[in-house]
Amino acid sequence: MHIKLLLSALALSFAHLLAQNAPAHTMQHHQEMLDSKAPSLSTQILNAMHEPMMKAVFLEDDNLDLNFLTNMIPHHQGAIDSAKLLLEHSKNKKVRAIAQNIIKAQEAEIAEFEALLPPLKEQKKLYSPKEVTLFNNQAKADMEAMGKDMSSIKLTHKIDKDFLLGMIPHHQGAVNASKQILQYTQNEDIKAIALRIIKDQEQEIEQFQTLLKTMH
Repeated sequence: MHIKLLLSALALSFAHLLAQNAPAHTMQHHQEMLDSKAPSLSTQILNAMHEPMMKAVFLEDDNLDLNFLTNMIPHHQGAIDSAKLLLEHSKNKKVRAIAQNIIKAQEAEIAEFEALLPPLKEQKKLYSPKEVTLFNNQAKADMEAMGKDMSSIKLTHKIDKDFLLGMIPHHQGAVNASKQILQYTQNEDIKAIALRIIKDQEQEIEQFQTLLKTMH
């Protein structure tokens, strides 16, 4: 429940980013948009990143492998939803290619995760109560950190740039979760998935940061 409250607050913070960060000469127009309850496209794109997580139940079971995969599914879905929304409006070839790659890769991973859930639910108890408590507390702390990083983004009102700015902490959240499960898991499938997420998404974060340096 604490995670859902955090994400609800995050959604509200995104709704106000537009007014807080807008240039002076566009404040009136942006305020009119807020008054009509029409969030900016940049706000919608960032909201899409965390909406599936806000709607999902954050799993805190004593099966850490199951928790990791179950909670990663809505995280991946948020990246997919945001990328699809961007593609409806973006004309930037490089950013469009990034969005298309995110959709392809993370849809495939969600299918992989969902196929692993049934056997994971039957997995014998592998973790001590202390490990379960430590893992779940850290998972929630990492989620909160990701939320704070995303809510602190200063929108530029340029959708390609804002998409990349939002995707960096979003990806970092997946990297952190993957590094965390590697400290505990005894499951070879989970190890392989976590290592792949770390490798792929750290490379993408570097790609996003490099591309952002070319944007104005």
